[in-house]
Amino acid sequence: MLSLKWQGVEMTKKLWGVDELLLSRNCVEVHRMELIKGTCSSRHVHAIKHNLFTVFSGEVMIELYEPQKDDVLEVYQEIRLEAGDSYEVEPGIWHRFVVMDEGTVAIEIVWAATLHADIERIDSSHHVADEE
Repeated sequence: MLSLKWQGVEMTKKLWGVDELLLSRNCVEVHRMELIKGTCSSRHVHAIKHNLFTVFSGEVMIELYEPQKDDVLEVYQEIRLEAGDSYEVEPGIWHRFVVMDEGTVAIEIVWAATLHADIERIDSSHHVADEE
């Protein structure tokens, strides 16, 4: 994997194409991907990250997997994305993308899930006057 910086954009050559890291701030990353037909990403899962794929040209298939016994993954859904289509993969879902067409360009936005349950309360909301 080769990584270069060009005018502030980090470009990484991968088997499936070129990944340009356009933005990396706190819990958000934006990647522009130029993809090679007939290649795919690894099958993987994120514990807390969402992935939003948007295709600008060409076609990508997102495969969603369900773990089986003995560490086997089985495809349970295939989502075809063409130019203008988007799909969000939520945390905890095994997935990969497969490049279906020449000249495919996509944006991937990755962000960390917020922890809505990250609060412990000792009492409920109320009017301060009720405390007297």
